[in-house]
Parts: sequence; structure tokens; C-alpha cells
Amino acid sequence: MIEKQKSYKSDFTETGKVDVDIWELRAEEREHILKQIAKNARKTRIRNWFELIFMLSFIYYMLYDTYKAGDFDTIIKLLKP
Repeated sequence: MIEKQKSYKSDFTETGKVDVDIWELRAEEREHILKQIAKNARKTRIRNWFELIFMLSFIYYMLYDTYKAGDFDTIIKLLKP
């Protein structure tokens, strides 16, 4: 079995697809591809905004919790030179 595995050549990296110039396609196909790209970009942008909002709210919560615990003054003293 090991000998068979060593002699086996995989064509996994070959996709069989040829790179196509988008401007050589028909107008309908081109519009569909561009709509898919815009849709994915919009989803990524929305996801980035959600991540930013959650990150900022977590930082705000941690700072508020530290302030309520009374350790905020100590942190400021450590940060000042």
C-alpha cells in the first residue's frame, strides 16, 4: 500500500479551468459576476463594522468595569511617565 501511495501522482492542484477575461464575456454574464463581487464586498464591509462595534463596546465595558472597581486611577498612574 505504501508503494502505491508513493507512486501515485495527484492532479489535485489542477483545476482544469482556464482564466477568462471578464470583458470578453457576454453582458449578462459580466453583470452577474460584477454583482456577486459587489455583494461579497458589501457583506465583508458590514461584517467589519460589526466587529469594530463589538470590539469598541468590549473595550468600553472593560474600562468601565475597571473604573467601577476603583483600579482606573492606578492604571492612569502607571501609564503616565
